[in-house]
Amino acid sequence: MIQALLNSKTSIFLFCLIFTSSCINQLSEKSSNQSELTATKELPKDNGTKNNHPRVDSVLQFSVMVTSMFEDSKGNFWFGSHGDGLCRYDGKEFTYFTIGHGLPSGTVREFAPGLDWSKTRKINGGNQIGSIQEDKNGNIWISTNDNISKFNGQTFTRIHPNKESTLLTNRSSKEWKRELDYLWFGSSDKLGVFRFDGNKLEWLNFPPPYDSKVDGVSEVYKDNEGNIWFGTMGNGTFRYDGKSFTLINKKDEIGVCRSVFQDNTGRVWITNNRFGLNYLEGDTLRSFKKQYNLSSKNDPITKEFKTGYQSIEQDENGDLWFGTFGNGLWRYDGKKLTHYTNDDELSLALAKTIYKDKNGKLWFGIGEGTVYGFNGKSFDRFDGT
Repeated sequence: MIQALLNSKTSIFLFCLIFTSSCINQLSEKSSNQSELTATKELPKDNGTKNNHPRVDSVLQFSVMVTSMFEDSKGNFWFGSHGDGLCRYDGKEFTYFTIGHGLPSGTVREFAPGLDWSKTRKINGGNQIGSIQEDKNGNIWISTNDNISKFNGQTFTRIHPNKESTLLTNRSSKEWKRELDYLWFGSSDKLGVFRFDGNKLEWLNFPPPYDSKVDGVSEVYKDNEGNIWFGTMGNGTFRYDGKSFTLINKKDEIGVCRSVFQDNTGRVWITNNRFGLNYLEGDTLRSFKKQYNLSSKNDPITKEFKTGYQSIEQDENGDLWFGTFGNGLWRYDGKKLTHYTNDDELSLALAKTIYKDKNGKLWFGIGEGTVYGFNGKSFDRFDGT
């Protein structure tokens, strides 16, 4: 349906699910940073009356890109968008929540909801969903562009941090093991993270010399070795193990990190808006494109494997999937790359997020505002089955 094998001299497509060409990549990254982080005005109150009955539908469809997905302990699927709020699928119907239906209101910002940066739209930050998580009591936690809120099954409550401190680098093994079970949330406007320990929400600044008050944390990822990784909006990527806080990038390789992922071999993959897709080998950060070219010099597709990477996941076969901004979806089986891009039925140009559910199936949140899975031959729309 949408396959383009990239082994011979066929299809040369740009690799960016959320950034189209290198020029558009740079423009979109720059534009998105400015539009997402620069407030135009503060809403005096919600646009709409809270606790109105939320919209219920038989399909999953936003008007903007899907930014996050999560399957909770009850089997509900949750989907976040870049401006249309939140959707829950309970196995029967899709229920949509916005600031008019309980989500805490935020700041209005102007941004391009798609790939065309000549078109902008004013969106309330309360409807811009970041991460979706669940605590041990079954509450759903939502981070938006402006706040952290908790959903108890009935209502959304904005949670304010009760204190401010700094990430410590002297945790005991016992303390750190316990902290790994906490919920961690990035911030859109300064270097630091929110942490919920099961009882209270705290704001934690990065330790010196990385305690800058500018830029935000765009990615929080826990690996299998007990490290937490923080990707930032311009200060590179950090690894935190409770006893040390390490900048992974060299000073001349600092950029925006949208995703960190550890594969089943233990290798850690890191995206960078300036330097593309990288992976850690020991303490050395290597370019995937350069390494792939060493054994595939005659493969023309490598010329199109550029920047703009947004999401990374691994399927049950061990294949790695990379989502981009504007240049489609890529699959790497350890030997060759396969490129999936647009056709008349489906636009895969923008893939902000990839999620593996409890059954091991991958779901791809794409720019047309919905979610698709891959059945091995073609893409099928999410319907909960």
